[in-house]
Amino acid sequence: MRYKYHPEDMPSGICDCCGEACSAVPVDVGIGPYEYWGARGNHVDIQLLSPCCDAEVVEGGQTLIRSKVQTAKKEHNNGKIQPGDRYLLQVYRHWRRGGGSWITTRKTKV
Repeated sequence: MRYKYHPEDMPSGICDCCGEACSAVPVDVGIGPYEYWGARGNHVDIQLLSPCCDAEVVEGGQTLIRSKVQTAKKEHNNGKIQPGDRYLLQVYRHWRRGGGSWITTRKTKV
């Protein structure tokens, strides 16, 4: 069976796990093929989840607070940024409707 979902119908918000802004995507979280007392079947459970963490997409958002290019003084991102490398530091404020807010940083080598 084919499921058709249009991108404009997907809920948008933030990932409930990591807080990144995203739109939900259809994900099959069913157990798949099974057999129960000789009866065979295929369990399909389509849910609209975030593409990054497969978590629920909740109402909220993110705002870029600061963006700055810096020179690394120590190793960052598990060795992807070495001392002396230049990287872009971005600081975001994430919030959830009816909940709290939090700050995250993202470092990208330039």
